[in-house]
Amino acid sequence: KDGAFVRQLGDGTVKTLLTGRGHYKSLAFDEAGQQLAFLSDQAEYDKPVSPYRLYLWKGADGPAVELVSASTPGVLKGMVVTDSVAPHFSRNGAMLFLSVGSPSAAPADPNDKTPAPLAVDLWSYKDPIIQPMQKVRAEQERTRSYRGVVHLEDTRYVQLATPNLPTVNPGDDPS
Repeated sequence: KDGAFVRQLGDGTVKTLLTGRGHYKSLAFDEAGQQLAFLSDQAEYDKPVSPYRLYLWKGADGPAVELVSASTPGVLKGMVVTDSVAPHFSRNGAMLFLSVGSPSAAPADPNDKTPAPLAVDLWSYKDPIIQPMQKVRAEQERTRSYRGVVHLEDTRYVQLATPNLPTVNPGDDPS
């Protein structure tokens, strides 16, 4: 069945972290092996576009808890947790880094008989960026994500990167 589980290798017991129909991906342990973070779209899996949420399991007997979703205070408006960048812990395990981005487009209706729009590229010799580079950058912009961090002590989310400052690379151990 769908879910995220942890197996204790010593005695073979299995602990259920989260179950339900959905995708479970990007599992990441901290350096000490005491915490596990992962992404899942289980909460809204039945919708045409099901955004991911970040979950954390702290190594106790309890289930994983949701840390970040699109409605979490601090997440950029209109953004969702992206599954294109895996979450990872800081070296000391006190912070959890993740990325948010624009939600995926809804899939096209297979019963829609409307013809597809005609694709036309317009360019000029005065364009500051040549046409092939514009195509490459357009795809990069569609999939751009913005880094954020969860301070695990108080589960406070802080958005680090924004459209005005899109690239933020925290050091090896920014604590």
